Amino acid sequence: MTKALIIAAMLALAGADAAAAATQSPATVGELLDGGGKQLTGGEIAKLFAGATIGGPALNQPDVKFQVKYLTNGTAAGEIASAGGSTQLTGTWSANQSNQYCQDLRTAQGMPILGCFYYFTIGNRLFMATANDRSTPILERQVTR
Repeated sequence: MTKALIIAAMLALAGADAAAAATQSPATVGELLDGGGKQLTGGEIAKLFAGATIGGPALNQPDVKFQVKYLTNGTAAGEIASAGGSTQLTGTWSANQSNQYCQDLRTAQGMPILGCFYYFTIGNRLFMATANDRSTPILERQVTR
């Protein structure tokens, strides 16, 4: 009986480890793709962003968080915040034929936040990357409607 309980406990722990591994966030584009993820097309990006609020950590600044509402007319507005304070963002967004999301945002103080990025999904999770090569780090984004 004790041996059966030990085996059952070991199997339960192994299952918990497997479940934890399955929910871990991939760190690179390659890990995401190897785990069953896919890169979004420009059309898929446009459909996903239009009407959504998307947020997460700022690129290369994990302590800075943003949340932006993307309207169907290609405009965007939101907020970026850190321990030092927050500011409003406004601007435009689009999806291009190179399968990138592009933004031309400005803070209330006029600082530009420009660039084009790649987006990926795995399950119902959204990730962004600055390039689509396998070694590029990815950041998770939260989507609400």
